[in-house]
Amino acid sequence: MHSPSINSSEIVNSKSHFPSTDPASNNNCENKSVFAQPQPVGKGEENLKTESSNSTSSSASQKHAHSLRRRPTHSIEDRQAAEEEEEAARLEKKRRDARIANKDIRCKELVAATEAADGMTSAELRRWTAADDVALVTAVTHVHDLRAAYGSIKFSRPYSMEDIEERWYQLMYDDTLSRQAKKRMNELPVEEILRIQVCFMC
Repeated sequence: MHSPSINSSEIVNSKSHFPSTDPASNNNCENKSVFAQPQPVGKGEENLKTESSNSTSSSASQKHAHSLRRRPTHSIEDRQAAEEEEEAARLEKKRRDARIANKDIRCKELVAATEAADGMTSAELRRWTAADDVALVTAVTHVHDLRAAYGSIKFSRPYSMEDIEERWYQLMYDDTLSRQAKKRMNELPVEEILRIQVCFMC
């Protein structure tokens, strides 16, 4: 019997119709298929990125809108606070200027009063001598009457009754003039004081 003869070309062709069992060839095929097919980006990741960017932009816009809403309020409050501070500073400056002006006025009044008192004291000291004051005090103390003392005293110059009354009031109640008169009387020699007093003791 004759065995069927198989042509080598047929064997080759038959091998091409079956998948290759060679592992290397299979791996190459798989690798080719892997690299050949593009890996699509998942829609879930895109959605997450889009949502995160949207949330970030929305939060930023909300913060910006919130800051824009609050900024006028802060600016008005700051402006009001600044105006109040300026008003308080103006009032304080006005009060300080008023105090300074009052001090200046009081100082000027005091200086004027002192100068007037000094001028009056000088005029009275020039008008009345220490001997006249000693004679007036001694006569009034001895007779207890201004009119009687006025008629019995010989002063250094002619005085009226009104002058005697005014001088007596100054010696008794005017601190400045009385102090100056006492000082001058104490500066007189003792002999002069005794000579004046003897005239009213006789």
